Amino acid sequence: MNKSRVLAEALVDKAHLYGWNVAVRRNTILEITKRISGLDEFTTADMEYGSILDSVPSGCGSTWGTDGGGIGGMTALNTGLFVMKKSGVRKLILKELIKMGH
Repeated sequence: MNKSRVLAEALVDKAHLYGWNVAVRRNTILEITKRISGLDEFTTADMEYGSILDSVPSGCGSTWGTDGGGIGGMTALNTGLFVMKKSGVRKLILKELIKMGH
C-alpha cells in the first residue's frame, strides 16, 4: 500500500472515530462535516477538527469554515452543521480519498 493511501485511510479513520464525515470537493479541497446540536457539541467539534485536518500533510493552503474563530460559528449553531475545509492537501492523498468514495 502506498504512503498516500495510508495517510488517507488514517484521516478517514480518525474522522469517523470522532463522528465526522469526509469529502473531497472539486478534486482540490478536503472537507469534513459533523452534525451538532447546541453549544457543547459545537465546542467539542471546534476542538476536534484541527487534529483531523492536520493528520495529512499539506503545502500552501488555507483552512476555513464554521469554527469559533469568526461569524461561521454562529452559522454552525444555527444550522446544526459544523463544516471545515482545507486547501493545499497533497493531490495524491485527495486522489486516494476519492478512490475510497469520499
